[in-house]
Amino acid sequence: MTSTQKHALVVGASGITGYGLLQNLLSYPTADYWTSITGITSRPIDKAQALLPDEVRLRLVSGLNLNTPHEEAVVAFLKAIPQIELITHVYFAAYSVKDCENLQDIKRLNTRLLSNLIEAVDACCPNLQFVTLQTGGKYYGVQFPKDVILNPPFKESFPRIPQPLANEIFYYAQIDLMTKRSKGKSWKWADIRPDAIVGFVPQNNAMGIAQALAVFLSLYRYVHGDGAKVPFPGGLASFKAKHTDTSQDILTCFTIFVSLNAQKMNGHAYNIGCSDECTSWESKWSGICEYFGLEGVSPQPDHTFSVSRWIEDHRAHCQRWVEEFQLREGAFEGTSWDFLESLVAESDFDRQYDLSAARSLGFNETIDTVDSYYKAFDRYRQAKIIP
Repeated sequence: MTSTQKHALVVGASGITGYGLLQNLLSYPTADYWTSITGITSRPIDKAQALLPDEVRLRLVSGLNLNTPHEEAVVAFLKAIPQIELITHVYFAAYSVKDCENLQDIKRLNTRLLSNLIEAVDACCPNLQFVTLQTGGKYYGVQFPKDVILNPPFKESFPRIPQPLANEIFYYAQIDLMTKRSKGKSWKWADIRPDAIVGFVPQNNAMGIAQALAVFLSLYRYVHGDGAKVPFPGGLASFKAKHTDTSQDILTCFTIFVSLNAQKMNGHAYNIGCSDECTSWESKWSGICEYFGLEGVSPQPDHTFSVSRWIEDHRAHCQRWVEEFQLREGAFEGTSWDFLESLVAESDFDRQYDLSAARSLGFNETIDTVDSYYKAFDRYRQAKIIP
C-alpha cells in the first residue's frame, strides 16, 4: 500500500451514524480521497436495499457478531474480508440494547462490542492510523437530569458525573477501554459527541428523531388535512428548553475530518452540532410542521398532546395511508414513538453544547437546524417511507 492510499472501515454501517459515514466517505473530503470503503453490518443488506450507489470502492459485509465471548471469532470474521490489512481508518458506530434489562446490561454489552472490535482490528489491520468512537450527551449526565447538576453549555473538559450514577454510563467504560487499548499503539483515536442526530436510514432506525417526526406528521396530515394545527407534543418547559441538534451529514463529515486532521490529539473529545446557535422546539416546531403543510402551534398549558396516544388512536388509518401512497411496508412498525417522546415531551431541561473545540480544529461547516430536518425528510420521501 502506498502512503497516499486511505481505506475506511465503518462498523455498524446500517445505523444512523454508520449509514451517514458510508454516504459521505464517497465524497468527503474529496470524491476520490478514499481508495476503498468497507461497511460492516450484523444483518444482511446490499447496496440497492441501502439506497447506496453501486460504486466499486464501496463494499458491504454482513454477518458480524461483536457480541461474543470469543474475540477470535471477530478476528476470523475480519480476516476473511478481502484486503482488510489495508484499512487505515476505523469508524466505530455500533450500538445495541438487545436483551438488555437495565443500564448495567447496556454497559456490559456495548463495552464488549467495542472491546472485541478493537482486539480484531489490532490483529488484522497493521496499517491502522485512526479510530473514532461516538459518545454523546449521556457523558454530561443528561440521562439523569433530576439527579445531577447540569451546567450547559456542555464542554468536553467537564468532569464525569459523580458516583454511583457514573457507574451507569456506558460511555465512560468505552472511553476507559479506548484509553487503555491505545497505549503503545501507532494508531490514534478520538471521541465524537453529538446531541440528537437528525438524519436518514433506509432500513428503519429506532433512535431516528427525523423518521419518527416524518411518519407522524405525514400521517397527521393524512388524517386531519392540509393546514391542520399540530400542538407541540410536550409541555411548555420542553418547548422552550435549549439543545444542539446534530445533522447526520455535519456529524459524519466532522468525524471524518477529525480522523484525518487530529492525529496528534490522541484521545480528545469533540462536541458537534448543526451550528454554534443552540435551538429549541419553540424555534423550530412551526418550521418542521410547515414541511408537511401543517401549522405547528404551542403546547396547551392544561393539556399535553401525546404522539404515542394519537398513533394508537389512528392505527386504522395507517394501512390505508401506506396502500394509497404505495409506501414501503414496515416503516410505520419500525418507528419508535417512545424515542420521539423522550426527546420531545420529556426533555424539559437545557442541554446545549459548546462547539469551540471543533471550531479550533478548523471545521466550520454548519447547517440551519430546520434545514437539516428538511434534508432528512426529503430522503424519507425519496425512499417512499413517507408520501
